[in-house]
Amino acid sequence: MKPPARRKSNLPFCSVSNFLLLRVLLFTFLLILTQFPYVQAQEDIGSTQKPSQGFIRVLISKTSSEIELKITEPVFLYNSEKKIALIKSNNTLLFRGASRAFQAIIMNRTFESDEFILQPVDSNGSIEYNNRTYPGKLRFKRINNEIFVINNVALEPYVQGVVVPELGKVDSNTTAAIEAMAVCARTYAANKLAEFSPNYDIEASTQDQVYHGKSKNLMYNKYVENTKGQILTFQSELAKVFYHACCGGLTEDAQNVFKVEALPYLCSVKDGEPAYCSDSPVFQWKEEYTEPEFLELLIQAGFLKVRNHESISKIEISETFPSGRTKTLSILMSDGSSILIPSELIRPVIRRKSNKGILRTNFIDISIADDASEKRIIIKGRGNGHGVGMCQWGAMGMAKKGVSYMDILAHYYPGTNITLLND
Repeated sequence: MKPPARRKSNLPFCSVSNFLLLRVLLFTFLLILTQFPYVQAQEDIGSTQKPSQGFIRVLISKTSSEIELKITEPVFLYNSEKKIALIKSNNTLLFRGASRAFQAIIMNRTFESDEFILQPVDSNGSIEYNNRTYPGKLRFKRINNEIFVINNVALEPYVQGVVVPELGKVDSNTTAAIEAMAVCARTYAANKLAEFSPNYDIEASTQDQVYHGKSKNLMYNKYVENTKGQILTFQSELAKVFYHACCGGLTEDAQNVFKVEALPYLCSVKDGEPAYCSDSPVFQWKEEYTEPEFLELLIQAGFLKVRNHESISKIEISETFPSGRTKTLSILMSDGSSILIPSELIRPVIRRKSNKGILRTNFIDISIADDASEKRIIIKGRGNGHGVGMCQWGAMGMAKKGVSYMDILAHYYPGTNITLLND
C-alpha cells in the first residue's frame, strides 16, 4: 500500500521558519524607520515651479534670514527636480542661505538646491508656518538674496482663506456679503493668474488680497462654497475688480485712483440713502495734529527740508474729484512757498497719529485751528480705503436688508454678469 501523497501548501512561504523570518525583518524595518527624522526618496516630479490649472501661487513671506520650520504632520521634501525625502512629524527643518548656497537642513543632513517644496503626505493635509496653517504645498525659493515662501494652493481654498480676513466678522444675517466677497476675491485672483508672473501670482497682503491660509470658519466656508467658480465678467470678458472697507457714502471712479482706463462698471455710485455703510466705526472719523507734528510728516515725505522756522499760513483742498474726494491739497508756508500734494500721495504722506498707518481715505475736509495755545491741523474724513468698487461695510449693510449677493454685486459693479470660471 502506497503512503498518502503530501498535500501542497497554498501559502507563499511553505515553511514556518520563513514566515517568522519575514516578521522579524518587517519589525526591524519599522524600528529603523522610527529612529530617523526623514526617509530619503527618489522620485521625479517634473517641473514643480509651474502652477497647475486651478491652482494659484501666493507669496506669503520673504526674508533674508534663515527659516526654522516645525513639521507638524508628515511631508515630502522636493528639490527643483524630484522628491528627495519624507520628513516625519515633530521634526525641525531649517532653510538657510539667502545669500549663498541655498540649503534645507534636518538633523545632520543637508540638501542643496535653488528651491525646495514641502507637500503633505496626506492629500488633505496642511503645513504650519508662522502660526498659520496652509493647504497645498509650500515652496521655498531664493530670489535676489531673499527666501520667498510661496503657497501653491487650489483656487477655492485660497478664496476661503481670503474672505475671512478681508471681510472680518459678519453676523448670520449678513451672509450675502460673504458670497459677494467670495466672487470679488475669486475674480481678483483670476486677473492675477492671467498676468502669468514667473515666480508667484499674488501676494497675501493688502498689496493684493489679505490671505491667512486655511480657513477654519465653517460658516464662511459654506457660503464661499455656494459661489464656487463664480467670477464677474463684463461683455464676456473678465472684469477688473477692486474693493475697499468703507466708502463713506459714495464710491470712486477707478481712473481717479488706479492707472486704469475709465470702465463703466468701476464708476462712482451712491451707497444708499442713508448710506449702507453707515454702521462702520470709521464711517466718519477725525485726526488732529499739532503744527510741529504735521510739519514733521511733510519733512519725512520730502516735501520740506529740515525744518527751519517756517509755519503753515494756509491749508486747503484746491481741487476735488466729482465724488468730493481730494484731488490736490495745497499748503502755503509763511515764507511764501507752497506745497501741492496730489491725490495719490495724500494718504501715505499724512499718516495717522495712532499707529503711523496711512490716512484712512482722501475723502476729507481739512482746516487750521489757531487758538491762543497752539496751531492745530484738523482733518475730518469719511470712510476707509481707496473707495473703488465694492464697499465691504456697504455690502454687509445691504445684506442686512435682505439683498442677495447677486444684487450687491450688481449695485457696486453695474453692468457686470456672474459667470462660471473657464466657461
